[in-house]
Amino acid sequence: MFEDLLKLVNDNAQDAVITNPEIPNEQNAPVTEHVTNGILDGLKKHAAGGGLEDVVKLLGNSGGDLDSNPVISTIKTDLTSSLMQKFGLSQGSAGNIISSMLPGIISQFVSQTNDPNNSTFSFTNIFNQLTGGKSSGFNIDGLVKSVTGGSGNGEFDLSTLRHLFDGGIKNDDTTDITTDSKTENGGLPDSIISLFGK
Repeated sequence: MFEDLLKLVNDNAQDAVITNPEIPNEQNAPVTEHVTNGILDGLKKHAAGGGLEDVVKLLGNSGGDLDSNPVISTIKTDLTSSLMQKFGLSQGSAGNIISSMLPGIISQFVSQTNDPNNSTFSFTNIFNQLTGGKSSGFNIDGLVKSVTGGSGNGEFDLSTLRHLFDGGIKNDDTTDITTDSKTENGGLPDSIISLFGK
């Protein structure tokens, strides 16, 4: 999946990176690879920090305006800082690069992820990438639907699953985290409660 996202980054890099006089030609590829990693790291960081619902909504095309989306803000801030540190760019230059590239990249990323006729990206592959394979076996498509307007409509506390992104919970490869069954424990599905041995 990294290579597919890298292609999207390269498709949006012409003015921001390729023809940018502040970036030597030999740094074009390192910069676009850095941006690609930064997007994935930003999604993972936001999810691990308690913002999994924001990430799911963004990927499920219900995250609202990208300019005010909290996930995008996290990615912008971190990428601007890391471009400055790694490539010696000024804050203004790094910020301009990210601001000019990111909306197009994310829009295409989300659009392709939600296109049933496009198999380049899938919610399952994205979550496997972000969790290092720990989401394998979970019903990720069902999770996205439950948060973005389908069954459950985001009623349960997704922040309890952030450990999938920071290494705290091991998946047993059999759990369906989108069942409609609820408990009095904050509306969490029974299948999520069972992950924690409760």
